[in-house]
Amino acid sequence: KVSLLSKISFPASNGFFIQFDTFKPLGMCLITKKILGESTVCKILSICPKGQASSNSRIKTGLVVKNVTISNSNAIKILTHNMLKKHFNDAKERGQQIRLFIVPGNDDIDSKGSYWIETGDW
Repeated sequence: KVSLLSKISFPASNGFFIQFDTFKPLGMCLITKKILGESTVCKILSICPKGQASSNSRIKTGLVVKNVTISNSNAIKILTHNMLKKHFNDAKERGQQIRLFIVPGNDDIDSKGSYWIETGDW
């Protein structure tokens, strides 16, 4: 269950939305990065060359996944890669697509490497 404090209705306008199917992996490796004190964000670390994310040229390493929307629900703020993974898996179980809102991040990601998460999924 998501608390009302983690729901947002209208995301900032400096990013973009992209829809993903949940029957296959997102096609990107995500990490949790600490920023400005105690706050964290979910950043794109690596993109699988043949995955879902690679089909949209706007998705780049270093960008931040700000929120996720499942079906017609309110947007849910994403603070960690584990939060996104949980919502992705919940949507997958229900056979629903997800929509991510992605915004610019700072340039602290080394985009030259290919990174895998512990499960081997992108």
